[in-house]
Amino acid sequence: MKEAVVNKGHRFVFCVGMRRGGSTLQSQLVAAILGQPSVQLVSQDSVQRFLRTHRNTDHVVIAKTHRYLPEAVELARAGEAQIVYTYRDLRDVVASIVTKYSIPAFAFVHGGLDRLMDEYEAWTSIEGIYLAKYEAMIADLPAETSRLAKFLGVRLSKSQAQAIAEAHCLEQQRTKIRRHAADDGSGRNRFHSKTLLHIDHIQGGGMGRHRETLSAPIVAALEWQSRRWMKVNGYRPQFSRPAQYSAHMLFTLKSALHRCKSFRIR
Repeated sequence: MKEAVVNKGHRFVFCVGMRRGGSTLQSQLVAAILGQPSVQLVSQDSVQRFLRTHRNTDHVVIAKTHRYLPEAVELARAGEAQIVYTYRDLRDVVASIVTKYSIPAFAFVHGGLDRLMDEYEAWTSIEGIYLAKYEAMIADLPAETSRLAKFLGVRLSKSQAQAIAEAHCLEQQRTKIRRHAADDGSGRNRFHSKTLLHIDHIQGGGMGRHRETLSAPIVAALEWQSRRWMKVNGYRPQFSRPAQYSAHMLFTLKSALHRCKSFRIR
């Protein structure tokens, strides 16, 4: 497939999925569908420079980020950009984050989850955004590729969608990680600049990893905090509401005691 010319007046595609929720895979699929142009990482600090650099571009430019960017929303409303988002079971997201960055899971019971949810609410409230569920994407990657191509305005045959999916399956991603050394970023965020894959990017790729990674009280507390979100998005809880609430209250008490102890030390 050749590099895609701007379609329907869109100059940009912003891949803004949930952290550890399949956003890298989604951005890779977008790049493949649009003829494999590079994907550029954009932050709140660099977005203005990014837009100036590509002000007169004659092809689609793909950007990847997580933090909410008003500039991307304005471009989408003006018909100059498309926004794609992928989300995942929050329990598996938390399990992946705490494993990769060695963060205490307790931190996400009181604090970390709020940021994830704020980003989710901000992006998914935008009219016309493309939403993909990680679990559905992994279960049938060719079908997801076809759906994404349709949103982007690109016609793909079944064989083309299949070929793109096969090139981005789990085993191929692991092969890319082995073959391409990280050449950008720092610390635990070292990644390969073309594939955007970290050396420890894939921790399994499946569903339900939280059962092996997080303790029962942590999972129960997370389920209480995200109970409405889980219901809306079709994720079944592992624990009953009373068990969830009890775990939530226990961690609330622990958090309060921790704050009191810190205050006394100061």
